[in-house]
Amino acid sequence: MFVYGIRYAAGAIVCMAALHLTEPAQAQGGPAGVLTEIVERREVSETVPVYGQFVTNRESEVAVRVAGAVTEVFVETGDVVAQGDVLAVLDRELLEILLRGAEAALSEAQAGVEVAQAGLLLAERGFRRVEGLRESNAFSQGQFEDREGEVARARGEMARAEARLLNARADQAQAAYNLSRAEVRAPFSGTVMDVGIAAGEFVQV
Repeated sequence: MFVYGIRYAAGAIVCMAALHLTEPAQAQGGPAGVLTEIVERREVSETVPVYGQFVTNRESEVAVRVAGAVTEVFVETGDVVAQGDVLAVLDRELLEILLRGAEAALSEAQAGVEVAQAGLLLAERGFRRVEGLRESNAFSQGQFEDREGEVARARGEMARAEARLLNARADQAQAAYNLSRAEVRAPFSGTVMDVGIAAGEFVQV
């Protein structure tokens, strides 16, 4: 998990220089000797620890959307990232296998709909042929009922095939979604405040 947010820090360094004033030293019987140095102006570089508090106007915990093994983590605490940057990547192999399986099932379901459509057209054609003989001596009530039953069964099979197609499309969309979420991306620009995962770990949703 990444604790992630935009951080703004404000602070001030208060430096105090102590000015120590003393009275001239007096030796017994007269003034003491005084050492003097020429005053020079020079730049001094010094590292000063500053204590402050980060204040965020936007903060978000970026969690993984799918379970899997973490293969790479690209950020560390304190890194500045832009919206859309990849923070970490999960193992894609299994997700790609599941997507290929879902795509194969979708193709099979589409073929099933085509077969069901052909069966329905054939049943309706046979029904209309028998129905057209109703006013002739060749008409058979038994054949008419048989053809009527075939149409009903074909329509039922068509409905089942369409339902299987809808389920296959949903499974394919889910598999594609899971694969796309193998990359954990920054939802907005900001600073990484904490990284709670490491390469090699298995994460759960």
